[in-house]
Amino acid sequence: MDLRQMEIFAVVAEEGSLHAAARRLYLSQPAVSQAMRRLERSVGAVLLVRSPRGVELSSAGVTFLAHVRQILHSVSDALDDVRNTGRRRRLAIGVLSGHLGAGELTPLIIGGYRRANPDVEVSMVDLSFADQFDAVMDGRVDVAIVRSPDVVGGMNYTPLFAEPRMLAFGADAPVPEGDGSDAVDAALDLPVLDLTNAPPEWSSYWGLDAQRRPDERVGSNAVNISELQSSLADSGSALSVAASGWRLAIDNPLLRALPLNDFPPNECDVMYPADAGSLAIGFAEVARRVVEENIGLVEGAQLVA
Repeated sequence: MDLRQMEIFAVVAEEGSLHAAARRLYLSQPAVSQAMRRLERSVGAVLLVRSPRGVELSSAGVTFLAHVRQILHSVSDALDDVRNTGRRRRLAIGVLSGHLGAGELTPLIIGGYRRANPDVEVSMVDLSFADQFDAVMDGRVDVAIVRSPDVVGGMNYTPLFAEPRMLAFGADAPVPEGDGSDAVDAALDLPVLDLTNAPPEWSSYWGLDAQRRPDERVGSNAVNISELQSSLADSGSALSVAASGWRLAIDNPLLRALPLNDFPPNECDVMYPADAGSLAIGFAEVARRVVEENIGLVEGAQLVA
């Protein structure tokens, strides 16, 4: 039994097909089949059972897979430790537009990680609406604090908390004073501010497309807070925002916002690659712990299981 056989077994289990696993691993199907037969002989048990859909794990295979994943993860961590021996380790953390990351908890999360890992050189990268997911995918950052919806597959997302949203718009928009239902209804009738540089699904979510269908949309290439403020003030349009983002960064005399009490809250997550090393995983764990201890600092927020 060797590590390569375990790696192949893990991929076969994920794909549910010898053919698909071979294609993913750039191996021939006979080579994959042979590796699995050798592994089963070494283990002394049948791990894979053929089915109409391809292959499925036997009961022994299910048990073995859990151990294989642990072993492969431990080996990856060991290699990281060896490679980093004698040099300071580095972690690049992406944060969406400063306080839009985790609101009041952003500095506590970063500070908590630094204190827990004094040997790690931590750098913060300010991400925009356009690149908050791409930055993790292309390796510019190792991990990021992002806002739902999580539009990229193949990534790990550690949920931190959910908080209410508000509907932001220009202060001179034709919306009644106060925050009653008549004001909210009037604000919801305003054109949608469409963030054209952001991922379409993400822009659609913040535009409340699932809940309202206004006739008019106003395109905006805004990718950061100042550009968003300008677009909302000048365009006569509206966009939902996280309540903490409004309090800490977006609110100004040219804008107004109303609470969206009847709309689903927004979730703040830590995003990192599925094959991330121990530093990124450790950051997600620290972030979760800090949030659990300080959730009361974000008004109206609730922990997410």
